[in-house]
Amino acid sequence: DLPFDEVKVQVLALDADGTPVVAFRDAEGVQLATREGEGWRFETVDSQAGSSGSVSLGDATHVSYDDATQNTLKVAAREGSGWRIEPIESSAG
Repeated sequence: DLPFDEVKVQVLALDADGTPVVAFRDAEGVQLATREGEGWRFETVDSQAGSSGSVSLGDATHVSYDDATQNTLKVAAREGSGWRIEPIESSAG
């Protein structure tokens, strides 16, 4: 089961095969859950991003979110079995 009772922000998309993918934030940071059979596979996208703020899922390979700990908008792109994270812009004070 997805831990939606502990989730601050969530967004659903379908990957290229029509598989449900959910991006969300919790106490562990930005997370991605992919439906696999009767269950879900969870992976951490960015554990340093904090538990609050927005998250957006372009598709199963791109997640954008604001990193409140660094006042930065970031995009994470799937790269092999991990994620390449890059800042998009920084917020001024």
